[in-house]
Amino acid sequence: MPNQSLDVQYAATLELKGRFNSSLSDLLTEMQEHSLTHKTYNHALSSLSDLITAFEHYLTNASSDTIDISKTHTEDILASIENILFLCANSWVAFEAASEYFDTPITLPTGSYLFTSQAIFKTYKKQKAKEIESIYTTLNLPISGFNHKKSMRFNQMKIHIPQTIAGSALLSIGIFLAFFIGLETGTQYYISRILIALGAGFLITGLTKDYIKTKLNVNGTTITASGAIAIFLILYFSNPASAPAYTPDSQASQATQSAPPSVSPSEIGH
Repeated sequence: MPNQSLDVQYAATLELKGRFNSSLSDLLTEMQEHSLTHKTYNHALSSLSDLITAFEHYLTNASSDTIDISKTHTEDILASIENILFLCANSWVAFEAASEYFDTPITLPTGSYLFTSQAIFKTYKKQKAKEIESIYTTLNLPISGFNHKKSMRFNQMKIHIPQTIAGSALLSIGIFLAFFIGLETGTQYYISRILIALGAGFLITGLTKDYIKTKLNVNGTTITASGAIAIFLILYFSNPASAPAYTPDSQASQATQSAPPSVSPSEIGH
């Protein structure tokens, strides 16, 4: 399962991105009104620095060999990298105009985030990377990551053996109960549904390497789950098969007790 701290870092990065967008909007507004102040300019630079620092930390952890990244997480990271690359390009134009306004040299945050972002993005999305590289070249921004010869891939999750084995065993038991023993009581039906749904959940997460989240509302109660449990809840509550026709044990017992005693043919003759 992927490192849960990546989700926390990603959320923090999104929050900082929102702050920077707000400060950049203030900077652009004051520039249009010819009332730009050093306070607004420095605040935007500081917000960008905070965002870049958090994003670089996020990328460093995501690229670590000790963390397995699922396909879903990979797509999320690539989307965030693309947003940051475009954001940096657009920010450069804005800050360059602001520096000309104050007649001062432009100073933007430095670090390895651009190289790492470009190298990772080029590895997974080569065609889109060429488009962004063209923009960076036009703006005279660093493109060393785009020119990096080696691939830079995340450590993809491998098949989770314990989950796969557990899922196969539970699924086999549930199927055996449903198709070979038969569902004659409510208890058998209930247990079979649990075993099949839980087994499928473990098996799917063990084989597909994906990290899945779900939020369900069951009888007014909101349930949030992830991984195999998320798939279990989806399979169990989403359009389950109808219950088989059976007589509950309690009713069968009452019917037996209330039934009239049987009479043999020899007794009728007497």
